[in-house]
Order: sequence, then C-alpha cells, then structure tokens
Amino acid sequence: MRLNLTEDQEMMRDTVRRFLKKEAPLAKVRANYNLAEGFTRDYWSQFCALGWPALVIPEDLGGYTLSGAPAQDLAIVAEEMGRLVAAGPFVPTAIALDALSKGGSAFNAVIAALASGEAVAAWAYAEAGDK
Repeated sequence: MRLNLTEDQEMMRDTVRRFLKKEAPLAKVRANYNLAEGFTRDYWSQFCALGWPALVIPEDLGGYTLSGAPAQDLAIVAEEMGRLVAAGPFVPTAIALDALSKGGSAFNAVIAALASGEAVAAWAYAEAGDK
C-alpha cells in the first residue's frame, strides 16, 4: 500500500532514517545480535526519547500524534526499521502502549516506563508452562 505522506510525516521518515543510519547501522546490529536483548539500552532510550513508540498514546500519557493517523505514523517508523534492518522492540512496545493506554490510570507507571525506554515490551506467546 502506498501512503500519501504529509509534510510532517515525510520529515519524520527522514528523521527516523537518519537516526537509524547513525545509531543502528548494519555493523552495529550484527555486533549486538548476541546480546541478551539484541540491542543496547542506550540505543533504545534514544529511540524512545524521540517519541516513536508513543505515537499511539494520548498526550496526557506522554504520547503525541503526528498526523492524527497513528497507524500510518507507526507504519512509517516500522518501514524505516525494516529498510535499515534495525533491532528493537518497537512493534510490541507500541502495541502494549496502545492497549495499556485504554486500561485506565492503574497502568500509568508502566506506560511511562515503556514510553521512556526504561522498560521494554516483548511477545510472550506460548511461553513455557502455557497451556
């Protein structure tokens, strides 16, 4: 599907691309492959400081909307991550943030930790002991 990007979305795409070229070139991605998380926390904190996983949550929870179409904005970031083979839990974190933001104030601390990069989200499907 071809998106007709707004000027702001084009600028975000270019910013994501420049950030990933600098902070997550393929040589670094390969070097980090054997780390427990597959990426460094410093890289992930910088990624989150730019607000990309928080594109889906309301401003009062630390998020923002670039275009009013968060799925499009997320797709732009994901496309650039795929283009440059960048590591990081972007998709599970964005999905967790979206779900938690609908759950009320009980989740505000978790949302803040995920949005800042202090915590990460991961898929937990079919973990050992699940039935």
